[in-house]
Amino acid sequence: MYALKRNDFLSYVNSVTKGMKMPRLGTNEGQLALIPLPPLSEQEKIVEFLNDFENENLKEDGYYFNEKVEQKVITLHEAQLKGSEISTELTHQLDLVKKLRQQFLQEAVQGKLIRNEDWGLGVENTVETGAQLLDRIKAEKAKTGKKEKPLPPIKDDEIPFDIPDNWVWCRLGEVCNKITDGFHNTPPKSKSGFPYIAATHVKSEKIDWENCDYVEEKYHRELFLKASPVRGEVLVVNIGAGCATPAIIDVDYEFSFKNVAILKFNQQLVFNQYLYFFFLLTRPYIYKELTKGGLQPFLSLKILNEISIPLPPLSIQAQIVSKVEELMGLCDALEAGIRVSKEVNEQLLQQVLREALAG
Repeated sequence: MYALKRNDFLSYVNSVTKGMKMPRLGTNEGQLALIPLPPLSEQEKIVEFLNDFENENLKEDGYYFNEKVEQKVITLHEAQLKGSEISTELTHQLDLVKKLRQQFLQEAVQGKLIRNEDWGLGVENTVETGAQLLDRIKAEKAKTGKKEKPLPPIKDDEIPFDIPDNWVWCRLGEVCNKITDGFHNTPPKSKSGFPYIAATHVKSEKIDWENCDYVEEKYHRELFLKASPVRGEVLVVNIGAGCATPAIIDVDYEFSFKNVAILKFNQQLVFNQYLYFFFLLTRPYIYKELTKGGLQPFLSLKILNEISIPLPPLSIQAQIVSKVEELMGLCDALEAGIRVSKEVNEQLLQQVLREALAG
């Protein structure tokens, strides 16, 4: 309605109206009229303040939409356009920081994040190799007396990138003492009992304990005896849209889970943050290439056991974890600064709009 009261529209109507005694706007001429069409959100704001002008009886020649009001619409549109451009650029910067995180993770698991001179390379016997560490892991596992099914050797086409000479490619199942999953059937929920989480509670930032469910002890005990999760072990979503999303267990109390796998490993020989960083990096590939199922993606325990992973010496794992945490902290600061800028941009835009409406 307001757009059809614009001065330029009225001028157009006067120029194409036919008839003297009974002026008439032809259908074809009416369809050819030009009107500005802003996004719906802007339409709502424009109508809101034009209604305010109407209430203040700002009229000229019988029309609500006088030149003063029209200039306010132009000011509003320009301010929103500029604010939108800034918002788009800040969103782009957030995307760049996200890509920067992935690049840091990529360089970490490729052995490029830590300089060679930091590794102690070139000095005899100062650094245990990844192969020697893997032998130690296997020796510790053998002490349990549990026989493991041999995993297939890694083929050349399974190796996506080169790693330093003192690292080794191995299967995830070789690094872990056990990889198992949670409930296969959904247990009845209870108002009290033991905490129970599903895939939706496992986020890459943390495990959402605050919104977890609860199950009675008789259901919990069966799973707990099977998985026995402890602090520091890694959970990996293995059913649903969040497949391959990792999280480190950060509680000491007992809990149960469903649609999630658990990686149990010797935390004295493998850094949990290193495994966590590996899954953060490879999650898109694992989800796309290794999950099965259509509407319900599924990452089987067999596939998890057979995932190829580069294993650095333990001392280098420590340096990688420390460096990645430092760089991720810088990324956190960048993101926080960008988000503050987005808030300031929105506040400035609202101020401009208020001044435009009042002035």
